[in-house]
Amino acid sequence: MGEPTPRWRIGEVVDDRYEVTGVHEQGGMGVVYRVRHLRWNIDLAVKCPRREVFGSPEGRQRFVREAETWVSLGLHPHVCQCYYVRVLGGVPRVFAEYVRGGSLHEWIENWRLYEGEAPEVLGRILDIAIQTAWGIDHAHGHDLMHRDIKPANVLLDPDGDTITAKITDFGLARARDLAAMAGPDVPPGAAFLLSGHSAMTPLYASPEQQTPGEPVGLGTDIYSFAVSVLEMCTGEATWMDGRAARAALAAYRAGDADGAVTIPPALGDLLERCLRPQPAGRPGSMAGVAAELIDIYQGVTGHAYSRPAPVMADLLTDELNNRAVSLLDLDREDEADAAFVQALAADPQNVRVSYNAGLAKWRRGDVTDDALVTEIETIRANTGDHWEARFALAQIHMERGDLGTARALLGELARRRPDEPEVLAALRRMHSGQIIDAGRVREWQMPWRREGFVVPLALSPDGRFMLTGERDGMVRLYDVTGGQCVHTFEAHHGQVHAVDLTPDGRFAAAAYEDETVLFWDLTEHRLRVAPEGRRLHGRPHLLSSNRGDNHPAGRSTVRLTPDGRLALHMGPNGGLRVSSTDGEQHMTLDDSAADGPVAVSADGGRALSVGRYSEGSRTSTVRLWELASGRCEQELTVPGIMVSGLCFSADGRFAATASFEKPIHVWDLADGRCAAVLATETTPDTLSLSAGARFLLSGGKYEDAVRLWEVDRGRCLRTFRAHQNGTTAVHLDAGGRIAITAGQDGTVRRWRLPGGHRGTTLLSRPRPHVELNERGGRVDALMAEAEAAMAADRFPAALDLLRRARAIDGYERAPRVLSAWWALGRRAVRTGLRGAWSPVLLSADEKVHGVDLTGDGRLAVSGGGDGTIRLWDVQGGTCLRELRGHRGEVGSVCLSADGQWVLSSSRDGTIRLWEVGTGDCPRVLTATPWSMGESLPVRFSANGKQAVVGVGQVPLWDLETGDLTRELVVRDGTRYDDLRVGYDDLCVGGDGRLAATTTYAGLRLWDLVSGRIVGDLPSRFGLNAGTVSLSADGRLALTGGQDGLRLWDTATGDVIWAVDGPETRLNTVGMTADGRFAVTGGVWSYLVVRDVRSGRAIRVLDGHERGVRGFALTPDGRFVLTANGEGLRLWELDWELDARAATDWDDGATPFLAAFLRRHGPQWTNKDFDALSRGLQDVGYGWLRADGVRAQLDRMAAYWADP
Repeated sequence: MGEPTPRWRIGEVVDDRYEVTGVHEQGGMGVVYRVRHLRWNIDLAVKCPRREVFGSPEGRQRFVREAETWVSLGLHPHVCQCYYVRVLGGVPRVFAEYVRGGSLHEWIENWRLYEGEAPEVLGRILDIAIQTAWGIDHAHGHDLMHRDIKPANVLLDPDGDTITAKITDFGLARARDLAAMAGPDVPPGAAFLLSGHSAMTPLYASPEQQTPGEPVGLGTDIYSFAVSVLEMCTGEATWMDGRAARAALAAYRAGDADGAVTIPPALGDLLERCLRPQPAGRPGSMAGVAAELIDIYQGVTGHAYSRPAPVMADLLTDELNNRAVSLLDLDREDEADAAFVQALAADPQNVRVSYNAGLAKWRRGDVTDDALVTEIETIRANTGDHWEARFALAQIHMERGDLGTARALLGELARRRPDEPEVLAALRRMHSGQIIDAGRVREWQMPWRREGFVVPLALSPDGRFMLTGERDGMVRLYDVTGGQCVHTFEAHHGQVHAVDLTPDGRFAAAAYEDETVLFWDLTEHRLRVAPEGRRLHGRPHLLSSNRGDNHPAGRSTVRLTPDGRLALHMGPNGGLRVSSTDGEQHMTLDDSAADGPVAVSADGGRALSVGRYSEGSRTSTVRLWELASGRCEQELTVPGIMVSGLCFSADGRFAATASFEKPIHVWDLADGRCAAVLATETTPDTLSLSAGARFLLSGGKYEDAVRLWEVDRGRCLRTFRAHQNGTTAVHLDAGGRIAITAGQDGTVRRWRLPGGHRGTTLLSRPRPHVELNERGGRVDALMAEAEAAMAADRFPAALDLLRRARAIDGYERAPRVLSAWWALGRRAVRTGLRGAWSPVLLSADEKVHGVDLTGDGRLAVSGGGDGTIRLWDVQGGTCLRELRGHRGEVGSVCLSADGQWVLSSSRDGTIRLWEVGTGDCPRVLTATPWSMGESLPVRFSANGKQAVVGVGQVPLWDLETGDLTRELVVRDGTRYDDLRVGYDDLCVGGDGRLAATTTYAGLRLWDLVSGRIVGDLPSRFGLNAGTVSLSADGRLALTGGQDGLRLWDTATGDVIWAVDGPETRLNTVGMTADGRFAVTGGVWSYLVVRDVRSGRAIRVLDGHERGVRGFALTPDGRFVLTANGEGLRLWELDWELDARAATDWDDGATPFLAAFLRRHGPQWTNKDFDALSRGLQDVGYGWLRADGVRAQLDRMAAYWADP
């Protein structure tokens, strides 16, 4: 038996949001509080069971599960709404609608029920009975039995002459009893067998409820309902036990007992059937009971029953959010996730849902802190900087310890909303001193220059000393706090590959490219190994120190034991060796070790190394060595083909491994078990693990981020933007509260680490059933009008109606409304971006290089690093089929316009044609011999019958025969003999005639019909033009690469505008078909939506941590599919629209009809014309009437001569 539940006092504010305004005892159940929600300004009823009700932990869980079923009933006018269940003070508390009129029991007791003349009273009783029956029937329709129907559980809400009845406390009777009786042997969902205590109120209980061991069903609620109706008629309970109610009814009907009203014969007959001892003899359903009561009402009152049959209100985003938060609070994560998904489907940009769902994902390690911040920042931009987005961001920053940013957000909110209770509570919490203000606390600048070379460095854990190795062989020791170089060792020539420093800073070592390893005793500043170096095995592998290569084929490695007595080292070709630093002893520890990281435990007794990779293996082997004996104690199988980082925990009990584009794994070295997986999209190569593996710090030489991980939760608690040019060393202190980092920017930094706060969840203000139905009705009416207006080609009217529908709270991004908006978008003009969201993330097993997407955004194709092509059901988020046949990386894929075929290009030198429906490969084309193992860009021709390949003279292959149709030539008719390379990108214009390719030389335009080059547009300074996209009319070309982002006039060759800067070093660009907007992305940059007219960025979409490798954009601009190492992400773009009045023709559409005639000539089919109509919709001319377009096409065809 636990301690009694602490009582809330009137006037107390609980959880910074609930002010207690009333307390009501509720018998064995516990206490009901009336509270005022300080932000919502509404009253709630909080039902709190007594702690002593719970006989065991299992009982508590069963209580929670049963009580939560009430929440699942949704919104019904005759069910008291249960908003959520929260655990406060260790007790599950049910938060429900507060009904101001009190209970039916109170109305009977104070005789308020019987005010007025007899017919009026009887009509009121029947009205309440009908509503109650409807409420019970709704629960039964959800397979939920109440088990404790009684007047005290019927709440009345008067509004003038109208009274609304609502059933309350669903599931709580069963919950109470299960909690009291539950143990580990009681299975979930077991049929309840009465045990004689709290599961019912005897005065209203059915015979089966009061019979030990007798199962109960829905008929028990029918029985208790009849007892309650009988009490309304009698004015009081004249029986002591529910089993006696049948006899009381008989006496009352016979005139042997007085009552408040006379029971009509039909009502008496109905109650008699409901009170039969055997459940089988009672009415079959509450719906049938309600129907009979309506007939009785009409017979008694002489007029029809005025209330319509109730309709359950749709659960909108806010209601689903509350349900999800409730489930999350009850540790039912899977169900909470499902509710969040449902809520986001109703509104993908709802800040409360996105924040709550993101908070849950962050806390279990599914997303990093900065990814969550980016998501909420994006919603903030999409929703007009709503105050709740700022508040959500402040909560995230407080939890991650960024108090400076949180303070700025909350300070602004306090000025905007000075009376907002949650904002004031957050400010009090932030200023309480209980939250750690994490961040950089010290910085030291080291006087060295990087000069394009990743400088090996070692940092003592206390941050006092740093050792660096240079390209010219210099090794330098720095006094970090003094900011100066205290010694330079000119001991050897050649590039330094690695350096190491003992924790006390006394000893140092360096490994060079020729495998020479040197050792110093820094206390005497003297060389312990001869300057000419020690040859550790075989012939030195002399490498040129002037290669300028940041990624040699292999790198030498060296590590010292903390006492400086042993040096572990390996050369660029692997092989781990141990040497005593006095030069006396040498031992080959692992001749099969691969070049890579080596780690030594804090006690110097053990080491970790990486084994050689097996051909075709997707895993690596990490070996644990006992240095004294040279024995391999254990082998760990690590996912990934390249281990980038290794470390021991401070106490030596655990190890951490990092692999190329794979998660970080933490291992228990006692048994080799994987203790934790830390999901990261980057490739860290420097790690530090605290004692007991509580915290891990990670960084990488090619990224600016240093991440602090809570290992037990698997989550990234804080991302620090630490070093601009990459991080080379990280150290955690023993308590995991301070970190030291060193980076390629020449700085050493000390960081205070976060802790001490959990952000609060954001619940949504409950809305009454009537309000929700009223809003839904307004939206339905507006939608019906809009659909009628669209059908009549009244597009401006339809746009006005849809804007009004989207302005109704809860419906801005409702699926039905958005569907109509997008349908109208095909008959309107896109003028700006309202918002963008990413509802779908597809996980790929391998790095994705190329993607494409059908025009409707339903089917996608991706090419992987393993040579596999995958077909995706994008909306369903599933892989439909894998296409295997290539023997090398697939870098380019393309879907045919009808979505029936796929073209793929691989490094194996082949191009393959695949049938989507069967997965068959009917055609394999051999690329030109000068493809040099590249994955060449490949596209379908406009008619889908040829493959256009981005190499040499841009060969065209007949897909039916597999024959080479032609290669393109230069203006004077001669072949280009010097074109022996593949192009970086290839784009085929919508007219089927114009094609564009890019190389280091710039942009080249080709005429696919004549086979000639029609334009050479050079890039600046020989910089790569990168990637290219053509507008639908072929007038514009957009390129992005080392040359920056450029928009070209294809007719004149002029650059219309250019945008330069690091963020424009792109590898993928695409224009919407109307040429108004573009999307750009790069491996090290975000996805950006731009205005083509100016080049201005109008929205940044940050969905991939390491940028974007490729993307596909649907012609209408609705969907963007992006790819990177972690998989595929689908974005939906919500465009602002401008509707034009329908008309027969506009001369602006002439180029598209001309392109149509160039492709089809003056003879075309209805199918061709339908495709033209869809194309006109894509380019913003969907408001032209089909008959008018056809007439214009006929006029142009009459005088058509193909130029």
